[in-house]
Amino acid sequence: MQYSQSISEEAARQVKTAMVEDRCDHQLQQFLQIPTYVETLRRHHPSIYIELQYEGINMENVFQRIFICPTESRNSFQHMRKFMAVDGTFLKARFIQTLLFAVGIDGNGKKLLAWAIVESENTDSWTWFLSQILVYRVEGGIRYPRARKKM
Repeated sequence: MQYSQSISEEAARQVKTAMVEDRCDHQLQQFLQIPTYVETLRRHHPSIYIELQYEGINMENVFQRIFICPTESRNSFQHMRKFMAVDGTFLKARFIQTLLFAVGIDGNGKKLLAWAIVESENTDSWTWFLSQILVYRVEGGIRYPRARKKM
C-alpha cells in the first residue's frame, strides 16, 4: 500500500479490532503460561524464592500477583551496602499490572534484588511485596529510604 492510498473508516476499524483481539488473546495465553514459567524456574534454580497468588472468581483461578527473588540476589546482598531502594512502574498492556522491584548497591553500582508483578500499585500490594522481601531477606540491618510523595 502506498502512502497516498486511503482505506475506508470501516476497514480501518475492522483491522484495529482484529489486532486488539489478537493482542488480548496473546496476553491471555501468557498469563496461562505463568505456572509453567514458575515450574521451569524452580527446576533450573531449586533454591529460588517465588510466591505466586491467584484469586478465585466463579470457581476459576485468576492471576493476582507473583514475587521472584533469585538465590543469587539474596547471596550477593550479603556483600552489598545495606541499603535497598524500592519502586514501581505501570505495565502498559490490555491487562493493567504493576511491576514492583527492589534494588541494592553492589560494586558495579546497583543490582536487582527482587521483583513482583501485582494487580495495582496500592497499599495492599506494597505491603505484600515488602513482606515478601522480609521473608526472604538476609539477616542484618537494612536501611530503607523514605518514600517521596508523587506530585
